[in-house]
Amino acid sequence: MEGLIKKLGQFSVGPIIGAVLGFITVPVITYFITPDEYGRASMFTLAISILQMFVFLGMDHAYTKRYYESEDKIKLLTNAMLPSIVLVTLIDIVIFIFRKDVSVLLFDTDSEMLCIYALMVILPGLAAEKFALMDIRMQQKGLLYSMMSILLKALTLVCMVLLLVGYERSFRAIVIGTTLAQLIYTGVILFIEKSRFRIRFSLLDRREMKRLVRFGLPIVPTMIIGWALSGMDKVMLRGFCDYSELGMYEVAFKVANIIGIIQACFTSFWVPVAHQWNNENVEKNNFVKAGRIVAFIMTAIFVCVLLVKDVIFMILSDEYSEAVKIAPFLMMYPIMYTISEVTVMGIYFKEKTMNLIVVSVVSSIVNIALNWMLIPVWGAVGASIATGLAYAVFFWVRTVISRKIWFSFPLGAYIFVTAVLIVSSALNVLIDGWLIYAINAVILIAVAVYFKTELCEICRLALDFLVKRKKNVVEVNKK
Repeated sequence: MEGLIKKLGQFSVGPIIGAVLGFITVPVITYFITPDEYGRASMFTLAISILQMFVFLGMDHAYTKRYYESEDKIKLLTNAMLPSIVLVTLIDIVIFIFRKDVSVLLFDTDSEMLCIYALMVILPGLAAEKFALMDIRMQQKGLLYSMMSILLKALTLVCMVLLLVGYERSFRAIVIGTTLAQLIYTGVILFIEKSRFRIRFSLLDRREMKRLVRFGLPIVPTMIIGWALSGMDKVMLRGFCDYSELGMYEVAFKVANIIGIIQACFTSFWVPVAHQWNNENVEKNNFVKAGRIVAFIMTAIFVCVLLVKDVIFMILSDEYSEAVKIAPFLMMYPIMYTISEVTVMGIYFKEKTMNLIVVSVVSSIVNIALNWMLIPVWGAVGASIATGLAYAVFFWVRTVISRKIWFSFPLGAYIFVTAVLIVSSALNVLIDGWLIYAINAVILIAVAVYFKTELCEICRLALDFLVKRKKNVVEVNKK
């Protein structure tokens, strides 16, 4: 367990510091460009996220699956990368042929050729970086993995600021800065991994490639369905509203997603622990306790962030002041996802993973329907409400299916949490001034009272840890 925690720390430090750098980048950019320009820049990012689903063909997942089974890692890497290289080339050719149409689709003008060429250049870099970073992760080089995560965020921040100051204050500076940072980063990571990237055509193995494609290709539809849950809000905002509304939404999403750091770190730690408990036939009551503790911590964090949200959004440019109304429902995404990581484990334990497709389909349909109804009425706020409620549905479908095939764990705490998240989000959208601070404080007290057993347990564990730490320090000083 000590080794597990050490590895968790090594792999977590990069994403945490990287997320902090990403968070710093948001207010810096808002002081240089308008929400309209930010919205156009977000379309570039959206295009990348869509194309990446098709570029990899699920070969990244196939590579990790086959990694420990394969004796020749360089051969495996060659056969996993080739389909992606071919596909990137074809996609770039298509983008070049229809470059004016792509420019209109993304930026509402056919003259943004520099940004289109940047899109074509960044795709091969992303493909190479993806496999290099996966190779580092599979070698369990946690510190190197973290250093690379930090480097990318730092390069992105520096390149963007330099171009915003020295080139022009527009979305083009963001697009070119992102591309330049990615290319430098890809060059660095390939240099570090040069001994592993001795890729030769002589290493191509038709049987190996066929096996990789057979495993990876079925994952693509699942990824597309999952993307419909996480990405359709921006697509529909682009269709129903202007770039300014999209830019405001993107800023609010990035600020709200700072809670995603906790989600990433918790998932890295929880999944192996949960599987260990299951293999050792640990009492199921431990899963119930874990679920309640996670629900309490995440809900308390949610309400605490609502208490200080106005202070957080004060660091943004005044033009983005309305983003504070968009954030509350968006914060439900990382909160509900994190709690569901405890309740969903029955699906994994019973190896009924096809149910995950059902989860994605149902929540995606809800997301699209709500966006279609709410965006024309409330714009970015409507999109945030749709996203928050869709992830509530995501949580409950995951939880109900897992409970049905695993064991009947209590649902009371999760009903309470869902109600708190939805009601408090709605109140923070509708109410301003001192009254909302008082309401948030009352909600936080109510959460603490409801989860008083878990609060006492957490305080006891924290106190025991501090006492043991102090005792160890005293013993070391005596020696």
